Amino acid sequence: ITAFAYTCENIAEKAWAGLNVDKEIADCQYEIICVDPEHLRAPSWIKISDSPKFRKNVIFCCAEEAHVIDEWGLDFRPHFRHIGSFFRGWLPSMKSIFAITATMQPGSPFESVCLSLGFSGPKFHLRAIEKEESTATCT
Repeated sequence: ITAFAYTCENIAEKAWAGLNVDKEIADCQYEIICVDPEHLRAPSWIKISDSPKFRKNVIFCCAEEAHVIDEWGLDFRPHFRHIGSFFRGWLPSMKSIFAITATMQPGSPFESVCLSLGFSGPKFHLRAIEKEESTATCT
C-alpha cells in the first residue's frame, strides 16, 4: 500500500527531490494520505481536493484520535475544529466520513465532536466497542 504523511518534513523532502507531491496526490499516486488539520486549510489542499481524479477516487475520510478535536480545537490547535467542515465542504458528499478514538468522553465532549464532524441525522451511526477491546468508532 502506498502512503504519504503530508508533513512539512515530507513535503520539503519531495520538493528537494524535484517532485510535486500535491500533483502526485491529486493524481492518486498514493492509496493512503495522512494530513494534519493545519494543512487542510492551505491552498494546496483546496487544489488537491478540487482535482476531478482525486475526488473520483477518494474512498473515505477519517479523523483519527477524534477526541482531540474537542480537547485541542478550542484553543491549543484551533484547526482541529475545521476538520469536519473540510470533509463536508471540499469532498464529494457521498464519501464516507468516520472518526476513531479510544478515549472519547461521553456527554458534551462527544456531542461537540459529532457536531464538529457533522455526525447527525439518519446517516449517522455510532459503534462503540466494549472496553476490553479498547477501541470505539464513530461512523
